Amino acid sequence: MKQQHLLGRLLFVCCFFFNSAEIFAQETQDEKIIDVFLNVENVAKADSVLQKQIAYYEGNNELDSLCKYPYYVGKIAALKTTSKNGIIVAEQFITELEHHVKNHKSLSRGYANLSLLYDDLGENQKSYDVSVKALTSITKYKDATPEEIGKAHYNVGSVAQTLGYNDEAKQRFRETKRYYEGYSETSKVNLSKMYNANAVMHYLSSKLDSAELYFKKASKAIENAEGDMYENLLDATVINSNVMLVQYTQGNTSEALKTLEQVVKNYHIILKNISDESMRTKVMRYNSNALSNLAVIYNEIGNVRRATEVLEYTYADRKKFLEPTDPFLINILIQMGQNQISLLNYDEALVFLLEAKQLSDKSTGHSNYWKAAGRYALALAYKGNNDLVLAEKYFKEAEPLFQNSLKDEYDAEFLGFLRDKALFLSEKGEISPAITTAFKGYNYVKNNESTSLILVKEIENVATVYYNLEDYEEAQQWALDGITFLNQRIQESKTSIDSIQVDFRKPGLILLEAKAAFKLQSKRDVPFLRSTLEKLNNATVILERRKTISYSDEAITLLLKDYKYLVEFSKEVQIQLFDLTGDESYLDKVVSLHESSLYNRIRSRLNVQQDISFSNVSAEVLAREQLLKEKMSKSLVEKDTVDASIKKYISASDTFEVFLDSLRVNFPKYYQMRYATIAKSLAQVQQNIPANTTVVRYVFVAEKLYAFVISKEQKTWVSLPFSEKDSNIIKLLAAELSEKETTALLHQLYKQLWQPIAPKISTEKVLVIPDGSLYNVSFESLTTERVSTYKEAVEKSLLNTYVFSYHFSMLLVKDEKTTTNFKKKFVAFAPEFSNAMKSDYTHAISDSIVLDKSYLTLLAQPFTIDLINKYSEKFKGKSYLNQAAQKNTFVANAGHHKIIHIGTHAESNNIRPSLSRLIFAKDIEHDSLINNNSLYTYEIYNHDLDADLTVLTACETGKPTYQSGEGMISLSHAFTYAGSKSILTSLWEIDEKSSATIVDYFYENLRSGMDKDVALKQAKLAYLATAEGRTRAPQYWAGLILIGDTSPIHLAPEDALWIWIVSILALLLLLFFVFRRRNRLSS
Repeated sequence: MKQQHLLGRLLFVCCFFFNSAEIFAQETQDEKIIDVFLNVENVAKADSVLQKQIAYYEGNNELDSLCKYPYYVGKIAALKTTSKNGIIVAEQFITELEHHVKNHKSLSRGYANLSLLYDDLGENQKSYDVSVKALTSITKYKDATPEEIGKAHYNVGSVAQTLGYNDEAKQRFRETKRYYEGYSETSKVNLSKMYNANAVMHYLSSKLDSAELYFKKASKAIENAEGDMYENLLDATVINSNVMLVQYTQGNTSEALKTLEQVVKNYHIILKNISDESMRTKVMRYNSNALSNLAVIYNEIGNVRRATEVLEYTYADRKKFLEPTDPFLINILIQMGQNQISLLNYDEALVFLLEAKQLSDKSTGHSNYWKAAGRYALALAYKGNNDLVLAEKYFKEAEPLFQNSLKDEYDAEFLGFLRDKALFLSEKGEISPAITTAFKGYNYVKNNESTSLILVKEIENVATVYYNLEDYEEAQQWALDGITFLNQRIQESKTSIDSIQVDFRKPGLILLEAKAAFKLQSKRDVPFLRSTLEKLNNATVILERRKTISYSDEAITLLLKDYKYLVEFSKEVQIQLFDLTGDESYLDKVVSLHESSLYNRIRSRLNVQQDISFSNVSAEVLAREQLLKEKMSKSLVEKDTVDASIKKYISASDTFEVFLDSLRVNFPKYYQMRYATIAKSLAQVQQNIPANTTVVRYVFVAEKLYAFVISKEQKTWVSLPFSEKDSNIIKLLAAELSEKETTALLHQLYKQLWQPIAPKISTEKVLVIPDGSLYNVSFESLTTERVSTYKEAVEKSLLNTYVFSYHFSMLLVKDEKTTTNFKKKFVAFAPEFSNAMKSDYTHAISDSIVLDKSYLTLLAQPFTIDLINKYSEKFKGKSYLNQAAQKNTFVANAGHHKIIHIGTHAESNNIRPSLSRLIFAKDIEHDSLINNNSLYTYEIYNHDLDADLTVLTACETGKPTYQSGEGMISLSHAFTYAGSKSILTSLWEIDEKSSATIVDYFYENLRSGMDKDVALKQAKLAYLATAEGRTRAPQYWAGLILIGDTSPIHLAPEDALWIWIVSILALLLLLFFVFRRRNRLSS
């Protein structure tokens, strides 16, 4: 029984479950009366009515009629006492029925009714067992119709699917299909439920085409069904909630959100209009599942706060009708924990996961598989927090729980767990446990799927474990064995996977073998290092081919990981070759590798965004591009002979190359951004450097920091006393630092990052291109001497010596002064996020689940409003303020201005860089579950934002300890592609008042004709001249930086030309009269 689970990305599917009344008859008046009292929480009255009805049927010896009551007997007892007691009372009741009722159809009804109680109270295993009893009983009833038997099979399948028994669920749903389709009188409602269930199983097996087909059949059947309007609406809504999963899996996130929004609204409508207690409970469960799925999607698109809010709402909503130890509640807590792990928020994850563990330990219905998943997540959270003792504890606890659940079958999740555990143990140096764990997964796959490429994952994992344990001979041998295995598969492959697909699996193994050989080699001479580079180049060529067809999230993640490790090791080898030979071409290669890896990250991340568009490129062209990529990808997995598959792949590749040629001619900007070769030598870069400017390109290689210092006249390579593991930058970002601690760190960082290169810099202007954690450093705040006060720090800072600007790539350095002919000077967008706006938003939203609580926590920006009002008037520009500053307004009006001022909050996402976002005012007339006020980085590519300068000062950076700068790089790249020549932004969340003051000075300096970088320097000096106390701290002023082109912007008033013309004419007229007077006097 294989079970599916994806860490951090749980998606709930919905199968209908028939209640006993549905199986055998419509709900009678007896149950309706009880439901009325339960709905208004009058348990005593409901119990009184129940006891009278039972007494009536007993008195009239109509014992078969009592089979409709186990649910109510147990439910009322649970409400009066405890869930445990409710179950005991219901089980005693059904035991009495078994002694007195001989009709198998009636008994089947009683068992089905009891299963509803178990389901409500979270006893899923008991629900499954009694559903099997119901099936057995109905099959013994000789007059049972095929539809009745099919329904009983269906109920067993539904509970089996809930428990993760997917193989059995498939079998039961197939049986249901056989009975229903073979019986001409089967109702449309039941056919709809059956088709939905089979569609769900196809979805879980990743057969999306088949799933879509069955969902369509289910929808068609329910459209033509007779019966209660709200019950049919429920059936249609459940189908649509599952259709949403297919839309989401196919990458149609926007459509999935729209579908899900309607699903949630429908559930609320149904709850208001139905009275059946068991059905209401089911609808509440379905609604909670839909909300859980909504949280997954919000997390996927980067709106973490919204995802957390929805999960918290879902948890609170479920607690209203579920016991604290209900498996659904526990699973939500695990989901919240996994969500936080995916965001590297390990402390927050532990809060949820530890509560889940506590409740899971008390629960009798929580499956071992989910217990294992919870402990697996705990292990990862503690590992992330570097608490290795507790991480090891939960790795150990999870393993037997997985095995108890899965028995002799290892699913993908358990194999992944074993790999993670083995790597963890190997990093700790625990030799025997690490090797044992690694071989556990390897031996299982070898014995069960020895010819599958899944085995390559296990071989690579074993090799990595040996490498971590510093057994480099074994690591090298296992890597070579993996390469040999793949070479054999290339020769033997006849179906499913051809030689090209196999070849794509090699880069990781090639890298491992090369690194192990590198460690084993005592004499790393030039020939050895060159042969190592040749291996790495071969792996890179394979990755370049793979890149063209990688567009799933999993494929992109793997691709980026392989690229990262290959590039890092290649740079290390290149530097050693330079040290041995003095040949500067190796340094050229280091720069080229570093720059190309940056662009490969950007390009690959764009591939995974299915709903991305690009300005000036038609939807038809983008659709054809995607289609051609999919054809190449599918040609590698179609069942065909090797020769036929290769021919299909080559044909698809050739077609794609022709398509790229057309892009190169017709859409050069787009082609350059996504496909053009990324390569420039240092000599070419040097030619592009502006006069009086030095470029400082920082590069981490094997955790060590180097700086390329390049100007028109020289280029130098400097090794710096700084490591990626250095904590000084992280310390500097801490809010609780004292003045003395801050100034000490500023000087320490100066000695590490600037002092070694200072003698190489003779120009006033410096263009800094950071790497990694250096994206959190404002270089102009570094101090040349050790001081103790902020005032002294300003006096000794590099701000007084240099004019700084920044960029994210050396390839974008240009020695040219750009000029534009934009007639419009200034446009600004500022929601302000005032209390009035938030109040209007709150009153406009009637449904609490639609309410975006994070929007209500955004800080107001009154100083930004004042600044924009001032310069809208001075520049004769246009401003969109408060509620008018919506996303759609920005998209429609931002482009073709000299300056675009975006006075709103922004989030730079280092974990998912393409999901960095700008936050605009809510469209309260059309707000919904879909976040309509966020403009994500990947959306910016689709808009025309031509401008000399984009100002974005309220940026909140991502986690500084993880992939620092990635969010800023992606945001800057998107604005650059969209047409902005430079960006004024912030390295961290900066004080709004000080930011507005500096930008005020900056605009005045631009008006006077200064270069943008000079204008920013002078603006900061002007601010610091009047700042006092804490406001002199770097946190208040140093975070503002200029990225990109530094050319001045022509911002003279529009009437300035006429003033000059009138002045010149007046002067000429004056001279005329002077000369005329002289001539007269002479006469």
